[in-house]
Amino acid sequence: MLALPGVEEDDDLADALQAKLASVRAHRCYFLAETYSTNAKSSEALVLYDHAAQIAAQASDLLETCEDVQDELAEITLLQGAVSGAKSRAQAQAFLSSKSKEAPASEPPPSSGLQQRLAAYDAGKVGDSFKLAEVPPGFRPIQCKPLLFDVAHNYLDFPDFDEKAGVVQEKKGGGLFGWFRGNS
Repeated sequence: MLALPGVEEDDDLADALQAKLASVRAHRCYFLAETYSTNAKSSEALVLYDHAAQIAAQASDLLETCEDVQDELAEITLLQGAVSGAKSRAQAQAFLSSKSKEAPASEPPPSSGLQQRLAAYDAGKVGDSFKLAEVPPGFRPIQCKPLLFDVAHNYLDFPDFDEKAGVVQEKKGGGLFGWFRGNS
């Protein structure tokens, strides 16, 4: 936009375009930070929130020098408030995730069955219900064909039904010199 003809001569238009460009960059950086925050990457989100706050401050300074941009200035002010709140939220998430990583998980999960918890002692509380077994049980892979039929197939003798069906087999010549032997 700044490279368009006529923008270089008009300083007010160039300042307004610079302010809009900074505003768009701040919004884009805030959106990326929100994306990282929802994907539980709070450290990356914190850096992007800081960057968005810096760019929003620059955009606010640039917009204050321009005329007739009250809507954009109000939008940047709202963005600065949202960035500061989101930054606090990301700091809290980072703190909670660091504390949850420090706590060791020595007990087996309560959703496991009794067979998986045989070595762990858990007296429990009065009124607790314990899972004794998995219902339905987990799947186990099995062969689709029993091994017996695979091995026994080589030793089976099948009956010959050609005589009962009336099929007569022709005797064919025995190779290249079959006419010498009388097979024709």
